[in-house]
Amino acid sequence: MTQTAFSWRPATILLAVLILLVAGTATLNAQIEASAGDAPTLSGELTDMGFAAGGEVTITASSPDDIIAAGGTIRFDGARADHMVAAGGEISLTGIEASDVILSGGNVELTSGTVTDDVIIFAGNIEIGEQMTIGGSAMLSGGNVEIGAPIGGELRASGGNVALDANVAGDAYLTGGTVTIGEGVVISGNLTYAADEFILSPGASVTGEMIEQEYEERPSPFSPEAMIAALLGAIMFLAGLGLLILIIAALFPGLMARSSTMIADKPLSSLGIGVLVLVVMPLMGLAFMISIIGISAGFVMLALIFALVPFAYAAVLYHAGMWLRGRFGKDGEPYIVTRIVWTALAGIILLVIGIVPFLGMLVWIVALLFGMGAVITRGGAALADA
Repeated sequence: MTQTAFSWRPATILLAVLILLVAGTATLNAQIEASAGDAPTLSGELTDMGFAAGGEVTITASSPDDIIAAGGTIRFDGARADHMVAAGGEISLTGIEASDVILSGGNVELTSGTVTDDVIIFAGNIEIGEQMTIGGSAMLSGGNVEIGAPIGGELRASGGNVALDANVAGDAYLTGGTVTIGEGVVISGNLTYAADEFILSPGASVTGEMIEQEYEERPSPFSPEAMIAALLGAIMFLAGLGLLILIIAALFPGLMARSSTMIADKPLSSLGIGVLVLVVMPLMGLAFMISIIGISAGFVMLALIFALVPFAYAAVLYHAGMWLRGRFGKDGEPYIVTRIVWTALAGIILLVIGIVPFLGMLVWIVALLFGMGAVITRGGAALADA
């Protein structure tokens, strides 16, 4: 895809996004058509961006802007948008029209429609039907990847099994345990492949060069070596994160106090804003990377989210620590040592709960959502007072 010159400062874009997120739900709903619930539907002619989230999401709407969806099952049926961005368990697209499509899910199926520019998919299984039209490039990564639609630009596909049954106008890069190029397929550019088993059907042809690379099979994640490495990596990561959280709790008392008050006084608002930040902003960052706004803004937006994670956990652990301190009859302004000790105690409790299967992961996620919502909402005021 051809990128236009990027002249906006990423900070300006991020500032606009943050203002949108913290301006309140009334302002947000005025800018974005949103639908949520067990089985939300987004339909009709939208005037701006559309967003839907729920268990079973159905989208038939037309938007001059982007449509973003998250859920267990997501169906785009006859939808129209500039960018379609979705994350879910089962995702299907039928009769759609979009400039770009970015999807991440368990099973993704593109049945029919037109994508004038690029397609990016990360999924367990990917199936692209012959009635799809992809005008630009495709980047596909999954367990099983089946490509039945012609690709107008470059193709990059990787998976356990990759099957190409349609023409590619540009170069093709294929990696997998088994890579199969079907009968009659024409690759107009170069073909670079790495596979344990490579099958080139007799009627297939490659106009450019065929370049074979060594295929390195990924080690099993359940091997003893991999599990020990993962355990050591997790310990090192948690130790580093814990130290960073304690430093933040010690050096940013204003932010911690304001965020703690937000969690205590407006828990639902903190949770809701946290969900919005951690769902919408990553999807918008990915959309920016392939849009006219430019790749720089997308990278900066995603980097900002990662940078805020330790602040979010620091805020929620500080809140929990101060609550525990109050239960022990301690009051008064907490000094730096007090903030560190009680935040550390709350962190130890979270780590113990985190060992419990499922419940531990749920608690970690909920804590992050509460903390992120509070930090995003109160961060500006805290910095202004610093």
